[in-house]
Amino acid sequence: MARHLASVQVSPPRPIRPGSRATLRLRNRTKAKVRVTEFQDGRRLRWEGSFLWLGLGYDHLVTTDNTGRVRITFTVDGAGVGVNTIGLLFASIYARNLDRATSRLQALRRPVPLQPGLGGSDASIGRDDHELASGGAGVGLGR
Repeated sequence: MARHLASVQVSPPRPIRPGSRATLRLRNRTKAKVRVTEFQDGRRLRWEGSFLWLGLGYDHLVTTDNTGRVRITFTVDGAGVGVNTIGLLFASIYARNLDRATSRLQALRRPVPLQPGLGGSDASIGRDDHELASGGAGVGLGR
């Protein structure tokens, strides 16, 4: 889904929880170390790290409305020297990566047609009854 990431290694290897640390290896051969600062299973994940002189926070909030529609809100905030210069460049690159990842996530949520011989050629199986809204992909820097 997030093709800009080559790998994610959680240390120590265990389910994520507050205080968990991870190394993100990006496809451009850079790496970032992050720490989970907030975690509510299935509802919220916030991790913090840095890029050059910027302190960055990445918040992921999952909500469901009364019709069962799922919304994931991504918020990125930053602080430090360069937030108004290199931060703007970082925000534009990250927003592009997030848009691509969101499109791939939405594609995973669409019904998948059955293949002939597996129960009919015009039927489809929904992976889930919920639609995924690409809501609030807020990539703005500044605390």
